[in-house]
Amino acid sequence: MTFTPAAHSRLAWGEDDSGPHKALVVDDDPSFRRLLEFILTDAKIENHSVADGDEALEALAKERFSVVLCDLNMPRISGRELLRAVREAYSDIA
Repeated sequence: MTFTPAAHSRLAWGEDDSGPHKALVVDDDPSFRRLLEFILTDAKIENHSVADGDEALEALAKERFSVVLCDLNMPRISGRELLRAVREAYSDIA
């Protein structure tokens, strides 16, 4: 499958578009992480990917992200648990 974004497509970041924006990709499937990295990089969105919720929490403690893209079915910390923790600790992240 080939992903080709429309030439006019743009990710909406809200009122504060002062950038730079960075996405955190969290997925235990390496092929899906690579796919999202490719899509985000192609859209000129800086990104960082990790394999699980523990790594995501470590990354969030060290770096600022605008958005977290997360698999819901992961070992150890589920995606739902991770997103709940992100909402509580980092209310400015989408």
